[in-house]
Amino acid sequence: DVLAGTSSYQEIERITTVYAKYSHSAIFQGTTQTRLSRTNIRIGLISLAHIRTILDRCLGFSLAVDGSRWKRKKHIGIRVRVYEGSRMNNIFIGQLPVSKTPVGCTPTKHVFEEFSKLLDNIAPQWKPKMIGITTDGSSDMVGRFNGLQKRFDNACENKLFCVWCGCHQLEVEVGHKYNELEADGSIWIETMDTFITELRKREMEFGSQAPSRANTRW
Repeated sequence: DVLAGTSSYQEIERITTVYAKYSHSAIFQGTTQTRLSRTNIRIGLISLAHIRTILDRCLGFSLAVDGSRWKRKKHIGIRVRVYEGSRMNNIFIGQLPVSKTPVGCTPTKHVFEEFSKLLDNIAPQWKPKMIGITTDGSSDMVGRFNGLQKRFDNACENKLFCVWCGCHQLEVEVGHKYNELEADGSIWIETMDTFITELRKREMEFGSQAPSRANTRW
């Protein structure tokens, strides 16, 4: 049930670690990070094999991707959307770690090449089957000449439906309203800044750092 209710392999590791610390059940005795990592790898490989089976027999699929950082390293979150079993399935593939961009290569090209290697393994026929991609609205994603969407559109045999994620569009509009509040010198902004400062002081206690307020939409 724990594994089925999580949305990423990192969550599995964190939840099991908490159970091992506070549970008196013999099931969790002797749980170590190494054992958890090996279990996560096995689960991940089994899941990817099942996803490959789905993508092999489907007629077409689309992707939804979003960049993030975990432990100060860049990752690309990937979901595949495919119609199977009389329903539309939204399958989380995982977080693709992106290595440092090699000299002489643009960041977007490097991400595309890393992405392509993954697709070659889990969906060898991705070029004739891929029909769409959804990303945020940053220039490295939707740029008309070198954006990630454009690179996929050039590589695929179909003309792709390239979508700017509605949630990210909403985030931009919320950011505009937020800037209006900031310009008015609202006491709400001052209160939030104070609260965030207190949260950041307790980074070690929470095990994570609260994000700072910034003028960018990220």
